[in-house]
Amino acid sequence: MRAIVRTRVLIKALHTPTSLSTSRHLCTTTPCHESPATRPRTSAGPCAPPPTPAAAGATPPPNFGGLGTTQLSPDIMLRCTIFDSTGSTTSTSGVFKKSRLCSEHGLEPRDLRKIDSRVPNLVPTILARRGGILVNILHIRAMVKRDKVLLFDSYGSTDSQLHSAFVYNLQHNLRPHHQSGSGLAYEFRALESILVSVLDALRIELGVVRGWTSGVLEELDDDVDREKLRTLLQVSRKLNAFLSRAKAVKNAVVEVLENDQDMQLMYLSSTPTIDSEGMDQLELLLESFDKQVEEVVAETTQLQSDMSNTQEVVELILDNNRNKLLALDLKTSIATMGISAGTLWAGLFGMNLKSHMEELDWAFAGVSGVAFGAVLLTAGIGLRRLERLRKVGLGQGPVKRRKDVWATHWPETPMPTDIVQPVPTPAPSAPPLGLGLGAKWDAPKRVKR
Repeated sequence: MRAIVRTRVLIKALHTPTSLSTSRHLCTTTPCHESPATRPRTSAGPCAPPPTPAAAGATPPPNFGGLGTTQLSPDIMLRCTIFDSTGSTTSTSGVFKKSRLCSEHGLEPRDLRKIDSRVPNLVPTILARRGGILVNILHIRAMVKRDKVLLFDSYGSTDSQLHSAFVYNLQHNLRPHHQSGSGLAYEFRALESILVSVLDALRIELGVVRGWTSGVLEELDDDVDREKLRTLLQVSRKLNAFLSRAKAVKNAVVEVLENDQDMQLMYLSSTPTIDSEGMDQLELLLESFDKQVEEVVAETTQLQSDMSNTQEVVELILDNNRNKLLALDLKTSIATMGISAGTLWAGLFGMNLKSHMEELDWAFAGVSGVAFGAVLLTAGIGLRRLERLRKVGLGQGPVKRRKDVWATHWPETPMPTDIVQPVPTPAPSAPPLGLGLGAKWDAPKRVKR
């Protein structure tokens, strides 16, 4: 009953003009999530005016979710381990702001973009800056200064055995007593440790790839099937990826060697000139690393060549098997055609027509012989033609004809025994005493050997 009464009251209110205007005003001014009863009253009236829309050129609030308006936080955090001048650890996996690192070490934010572990980097780089050396090669992301090394944490590198060996080797090389033995500056000892760790990583991965490649090639020597070909494809992809990484590491070192200004900036303890002999230490260090990486690249290239040769041989074997199947199909078709030629005679004599050969004693044997002869002749001609087509050579046509063509274009050269050579004769001496000046001398003759 209450619902019916409310419905009637609402219908009457809708038919009233004042109620209609009031309801329209309420609908346009009242928000959907706020009722008139709960909204606070103001002196302006029972209903507050609607809020003024924002201007078209006004900037959105910081938490605006539109496309292209998301702003990155200026305080990006980076984790790094710091080693001092004696090789001791002053901070282990410490969290530092990116802006603080840039201000303390005189770097630009774009320089640390390669060091950020959240950004995947596929191209190794060695950047020389006035504040230090930025190294991003494989699993190592570090910044080397004149008396400090910042080792940034990369994904999956802190728990690996290779990373632990690198940290131990780095601490050992950074100790002061090691400087007297090697004669290298602090930054070069740190750089040497980084390059040695990178070289060890390349050699370890090369050993794994070499084992995979050798196993696949040995399996393909025994038999070729679908699973082995799929394994060959996967190993080939991994081998190509490893070769690309090794070449990228080599290119990063070569770029530094070709730029004298970068090499000069990498001398943090002392600043030698470009033409001085003080730059030999860094050059020898990078050249030695370049030669060792080149050996890895050469061995990987050889493995890739073996893999390519195996793939070509496998393709040739598959093509040969396919050709054999096609030849078998053609031979079957030729045999069927020969039998069809024999059944032609059976069909001719199977008609109910008089041939006047029924009374002959040799009729059956003669017709059967002719039918078998037709079968053999047809099959023989087809098979012979097939064998001629299957012969593969550099030329076309019979072998005898090719020999004649070769003899025409390349005639036989005479043997050395058929060449007429002059016989060396001694120089003519003075005429004998009994002869005059008008005496004739015999000219030297050509003798055939």
